[in-house]
Amino acid sequence: MEMDTRYYLKLSRASDLKDKKEKRIYRAFEILPGALSWLTVLPKQKKI
Repeated sequence: MEMDTRYYLKLSRASDLKDKKEKRIYRAFEILPGALSWLTVLPKQKKI
């Protein structure tokens, strides 16, 4: 794939990607905000 085509600018879904590695990276970044928000909402348990 040529670098000057800038295919990443016309990306809307993980299924638009052809490379399996790129799909995994896309999904990880897609899940990251939700995971971070759950980590801030869940209370931490205090050890007694």
